[in-house]
Amino acid sequence: LTESVPFFRDIVTGAFEKFIKVTMKLPLTGQQYSEKVTENCVAIWKSLGIYTDCEAKAVEKFLEIFKEETFPPGSSILFALSPTGSLTVAFS
Repeated sequence: LTESVPFFRDIVTGAFEKFIKVTMKLPLTGQQYSEKVTENCVAIWKSLGIYTDCEAKAVEKFLEIFKEETFPPGSSILFALSPTGSLTVAFS
């Protein structure tokens, strides 16, 4: 399974709630984290031809959420993705 693209595609695209925990090993500002994440997402969306005004607005909102945050080593960012497309972000 570790080399099965269809298996991982089903996990990523499946119609069920997903929970992701990102734990920092090194200190980062929220701005550093969010800029790198959005840079990668935008590059992928553009390469697939699916980057629209909707994604651009989501990127702006994502950057705003992290703007004032700082993440020392051991801190975490928690993401919950619903099957309807909503994203919940929490920090610990």
